[in-house]
This record gives sequence, structure tokens and C-alpha cells, in this order.
Amino acid sequence: MASGLGGVRASTLVSRVREAANMEASQSGSSQFVTDEEIKQRVDEAAGELYEKLITALGEDYFVKSAMVTVSPPASTFVASYGRLNADTYRVLSVHFLTNAEAVEAGARPLFVKCEPFQRADMTHLLNALPSLVGPFRYRLSAQRQRVTDDEEGTASTLIGDRIEIWPQLSDYRDFRVEYIPWFATFDATGEGGDGSPDTFLDADPVYPGIMGWEEWVVLKVAIYCKDKEESDSSKLELRLSEQTQRILDFRGRRDEGAPERVVLTRKRRKRGWYP
Repeated sequence: MASGLGGVRASTLVSRVREAANMEASQSGSSQFVTDEEIKQRVDEAAGELYEKLITALGEDYFVKSAMVTVSPPASTFVASYGRLNADTYRVLSVHFLTNAEAVEAGARPLFVKCEPFQRADMTHLLNALPSLVGPFRYRLSAQRQRVTDDEEGTASTLIGDRIEIWPQLSDYRDFRVEYIPWFATFDATGEGGDGSPDTFLDADPVYPGIMGWEEWVVLKVAIYCKDKEESDSSKLELRLSEQTQRILDFRGRRDEGAPERVVLTRKRRKRGWYP
């Protein structure tokens, strides 16, 4: 069943994959050669690949999200100021410094200044700069690794998150506006509100965003996997997949002005290989 957002249910895609690969349930011998669960996994991976192609074809702004990130002053004079990025951040597009946070609290219009990324060659200059509240600021991305232990369970884990590193150092807390592309994800039927917040639980039959029928690319990609696993001829499917890929590439620069500004996504895709 399609969703109100124009998406396609995972179960529908599974059926379409089986039909394309000639592995319908009525053919008991071949229908279980690849299980529904395995097809769902491959659909999830293929949908992630399609997401990358759509970013290229439609432009980064099609999926863009924004968030205000609070950056804290450093713990010592030898380290940078850091701000934690949203968990669904896939690629950062821009960072802007909010110059008048106090005035905004009093009702003024926010004023932003763009921050430029910096490279290793800039570090000497930035390290020698005095702490500031006005900038100009430079940024780069970095990963944060944090060891978490549970004494009751006797377990330990390492949490890895993305953050922005700001130089010169901040002498107090300041806010930055970050535009980014989120991870590919499915829509859940639990009613995600559109702000990127986690769902209470995940839908067993999630909805994949269906954009202009391009989910057919996912169907063909997974059908080829099924045929290859069965060691059957997949050449006709590969030709159709090539045609769908070209259709996506031909759409570059031809986006409809009335198209939606973004698709809000909430769950990361699996990152596993295609073959066992």
C-alpha cells in the first residue's frame, strides 16, 4: 500500500521484485530460493544507492535539512570548540554563525555570517588566534568517540558521533546554523513529525519514498541480485536497469520548480555488502 507521501511499502517492492525476477510465490521451487527478508534487506541497500543517484540528479538542495547547533567553549587552551551534529547527518553543506543571539532572544531578526571550512595548512594561524565571540570562524568535521560502560550489565560500548570543530576558540557558548543532507531512510507509519526525531518504534513494513516512479530502479537492481543468486540469465533486467539509470542521469538540471524542497528522513540504511 502506498503512503500519503507518495511512497511505496516494502512488501509491495518485494512483490514487484519477485515478479521482475520471475520468482512469484506461485512458483514454490524458486520463490524461497531468496527469502522475503533477504529481498527486503537488498531493497533497503538498493534504495540507499538510488538516494545517492537522486542527490546527484536533483541537486543537494532537494533533500537538504537545517539545524541550529550550539558550540561550547573548549575545556583547555589547546583544543578546539566543538558542537554535536544531528544523528542523521550524512553530508554538511554549509555552516553559518549566528551573530546576534542575544538580540534574537529579545525579538530581533537573526543575522548570520558564513563560516568557511579550513584545512591542515591553516592550523598554525588558527591555533595562534585569540579566543573570540565574533569571528570570523572556520570549521571542519570530526568524529567523537566516547566509551560508555554499564556496570550492572557488565558491558562497554563505543559511541561514535559527528561534530563540527570551530576555530578560533570560543570564549562562550554560541549558535551555528548547519545545512546538511540526511542519511537515506524510510518513512515509518508511526507518524514521524518531520523534525528528524527518532520514532518510538520502527514499522515492520516501512514506506520508501517514491519519486516519479524511480523506485523501479530499486526493483530491477534487487531482481538482478535474485537472478544472479539463482545463477539465471539477468541480461534483460540489466538492460532495463541501464535504461532507468540513464533516465535519472538525464534529469540533471531539469527539476520542476514546483517540486518539494526536501524529503524528511528518519532512519539510517543498512551498510552491508551485496553478496554473501
